[in-house]
Amino acid sequence: MGHNRNLFDRTSSYGLHGIQVHYANRWFGLVPDSARSDDSSLGEVRLEAATGEDHSKLVDIPKPDGMKAKALTFVKWLEKENPEGKWGQFVTKDGKDLIWESVIMAGSSHGSTTSARFAVHQKVGRVVMFCGPPRSIPKNGKASLPRRQQIASSDSATSSTVDGLAIITAAPGKCSASTSLARS
Repeated sequence: MGHNRNLFDRTSSYGLHGIQVHYANRWFGLVPDSARSDDSSLGEVRLEAATGEDHSKLVDIPKPDGMKAKALTFVKWLEKENPEGKWGQFVTKDGKDLIWESVIMAGSSHGSTTSARFAVHQKVGRVVMFCGPPRSIPKNGKASLPRRQQIASSDSATSSTVDGLAIITAAPGKCSASTSLARS
């Protein structure tokens, strides 16, 4: 999904900050056909792509290439370059992570499933899935992700945030950002 100005305008109109980061998502072609229909391989690879942590033997995605590290780096850069946007409110006091309970994960197609899989691993404020999750019912009739991974459980949701950070998971491309505070 490339940059979508209308999506960021809508996100800003709700009083939310929004970023779109590119992360390691070209791994899909590396997964052997035999592993695509089991109950865990794709979920483990998606989680590794999102976190940069070792969750799968099928891929080796460095931590800096994961969505989590890229989002943190981008938000810290935005805080430095655009302090009036108050991006620092989403970074932990020690600066080592985002405050994930203030984050709304959103994705389209492949990104929707990755957002849901990440939210099972890391508690986030909300998950929004567009056109997904894909491949939820494979040929054998068994769900490729357990139900708790297909749909973000109520354990992953918190009360509505007044000013949250929406992370839109994205295909390769430029990073994008938006905030109603930084726009005139």
